[in-house]
Formats: sequence, C-alpha cells, structure tokens
Amino acid sequence: MSADTCRNRPLVQIVFLVAVSLGLGILSFILPANARAQGVLNITKQESVQTNDGSTAQDQLMNQAIKDVSRQYIAGFIGEKRAAELKDAIDDKIIKNSSRYILSMSGENLTQNNNTYSMAVQLTLSLTALRSMLLANGFLYKFSGPPKVLPIIKYVDRVNARSYGWWYNPASRDYGDLRSDAILFDRTLKGTLLNVGFYSLSPVASRLRNSIPEPYRNENLQQIDALFLGEYLKSPVVLRGQVVFLTPPQTLNITQIDIRLRALYAGTGRLLAEINRTYTTDPGPFLQVVTDKLNAVIPQICKNLAAQLSDVWRRGTFGTSVIRVKVHGDLSPKQFEDFQSAVLLSVHDVKAFNERIIAAHEVTYDADASNSPRQVAQEFQRAGFNQYKVRVTDVSPDGVSLYVRVLADHANGA
Repeated sequence: MSADTCRNRPLVQIVFLVAVSLGLGILSFILPANARAQGVLNITKQESVQTNDGSTAQDQLMNQAIKDVSRQYIAGFIGEKRAAELKDAIDDKIIKNSSRYILSMSGENLTQNNNTYSMAVQLTLSLTALRSMLLANGFLYKFSGPPKVLPIIKYVDRVNARSYGWWYNPASRDYGDLRSDAILFDRTLKGTLLNVGFYSLSPVASRLRNSIPEPYRNENLQQIDALFLGEYLKSPVVLRGQVVFLTPPQTLNITQIDIRLRALYAGTGRLLAEINRTYTTDPGPFLQVVTDKLNAVIPQICKNLAAQLSDVWRRGTFGTSVIRVKVHGDLSPKQFEDFQSAVLLSVHDVKAFNERIIAAHEVTYDADASNSPRQVAQEFQRAGFNQYKVRVTDVSPDGVSLYVRVLADHANGA
C-alpha cells in the first residue's frame, strides 16, 4: 500500500482494507503479544521535512518514514556495510515495492513551523515478508549480482573412442561434432538460466581455456579442481558431469546417450541440482541421430536444471552448508515452534531452519548457513530474541547446542 493510499485514514480502517484486499479476515491482523516472534511489528516514526509545498508534505513524510524504517531493518538483516553498497538496488527492488511488507500505515499530528512539517507516522511492518523479498532478490547472499554458472562437462564418445572438454586439448583432432554439442548445450543453458536470474558462462565460445592455469588443463579434472576453477573464475556454481555416447548391446545403428550432471556450490561443494538421464536414438548414422536427439532433449534438461537452481535460490539455501542445531529447554511445542520462526528473523546467517528430530524438551534442527558452526553460535549468542534467553552450551565441527528458556514476561504465552 502506497503513502497516497494510506494518508488521512485511521489505522483500523487501513488494516481492514489491507485484510480485505488480501482476501483475509480482519482477525488475522490482530497482533499477538509475541508479535515480533511472528514477524510483525508496530512502529512509530517521528518524521520532519522541509518543503515549500505544504500540499505534498504529508506524502513526503510518509514516504520518508517508509524509507527510514525499511533501511533500518534491511541493514539489520544484511549488515550496514552491505546495505550501503547495495543502496540503489535495494531502493529499486525492495523499497519501491514496500506495499508487500508494509501492512498498514497512518499519520497523526501534522504540524508546521515555517517551511518545516512534522508528523508521527505509524507503520505495521512484516519482517517475514521483508526477509522473503530480500531473499528472492539475492540480498541475503554474500555475493552481488546474478549467480554465475560454470559448465565443466566432458563429452565422451565410446563409439569412436574420443572425448572433448573445453578445458583440455583433445587427443584426437576429429572432435568437431563434440565441440558443436558442447556449444549447443552452453547456448541453451545460458538462455534458460537467464529466465530465472542466473548467468551461465559460455566456455567453448569464449575460449575460456586460455584463462585457466596450465595445471588444470587436463582431461581427468577432479571435483576439487573443478570447484577451484569455479572460485578462480568467480562462478559460485560449477556444473560438472559427462555426456557419454555408446552402443547398447545387441543393437545396430542405435546410440545410447547417458547424461550425468551435478551442480555444486564452488565454496563448499554442496550439491545444488542433479540430472541423470538416459536416452536412446532412432536407428541411423551416428552424427545425425545424436544431433537430432540432443536438439530434442537439451532444452528439457536445461529447463529442469534451471528449476532446481531457482528453487534452491528461493529457499535461501544457495551457497550454504547444513549445520545441526540442538535446542534444549523447558519449552512447550508452541514455544519451540515460535522459537523456530524467531531464528529466521534474528539469526541472519541462517537461511533455513527445519525440524529433524523431536524429543522431550529437545528439538534438533537442520540449519542452512553460510558460516562455520562457531560463527553461527556467535550469531545465536548476539541475536536479539525478545522473548527468549539463548545460551550456547556446545560447538562442534558440524553443529551447535543451545539452551533456551522463555523470559518471565512471556512465560504465559505457551
């Protein structure tokens, strides 16, 4: 909802209009006592503006309040330094669409002193919706811009005993069709990924081989080497695998195509997407039937890869590793559930926080985080949980243990 829509309307009326416009009952906007744990805040900002046009003063004050509140909480999520670096992009993609996380707003006590106007602006802010927007636009990640994908795919022709990969010199000089297959895949992948906000490199067409260190220009590149090349070429995603052509047993003029691809995060090696497909061509000359089949199936494969990567991106688990977080405390099931929601709003390095094991007075979660367990433990210790006291009891190479208790002022919220 924009400032123009909201001005001069009482808060209750605006809340009602928002609820109706979303197809929700008005009761869904009655804020519970533990509103912050649910991700909804009531905020009052005293704003002032100097203007010679009194007719627009109220609009300016409301828009200024939206910007001030938005920037304050965005900086809380991603840090002040990163928020400052990305200010223009945040203004364009987040604050410009503030109606998605500002549930309601109103102004009271507009005063004028010469050409200075002041007003108290009341806003209802959904932290959950704001975080979702930051996540969807990539602002919660540590790198900027669209994530780059580096294909490192080997084409192996067992029918004619040859292979091709853009990063090495093939032993056989007769590999033109395999290179064409690689170009087809690179071009299709690049176009498909652009539709979901990713950018794929074209290593064959751009002769990327000349840009990598000599020791990595070998046919049998290992996974650790491929991940290094991803970081070396500033590509967070490495798409590694093989396309293998072979003759099935007891067949004539038929080619089997095995495609095995794995998209890995270069920083940790975490699996992001995977493709395992086997196709059989129609009978016919090798070059013709293989080209026809690849032209038919590569768009489908690239679309599937794009969908998997986009899903990981939206869920916030892109570029993270799984850390086991064991939470112990005398909490009710409802309080454990509220704490789970509060973690996503307060511990900004944790991109997903899902139940794994439930026991008496203890729940173990899988946390997707981009930092080490020790750094995540420090974030839990520093986080501002308004209704919980959190104490780190143990840190191991793969997990964190916490003791959590409900503060006295919120003990009746079970």
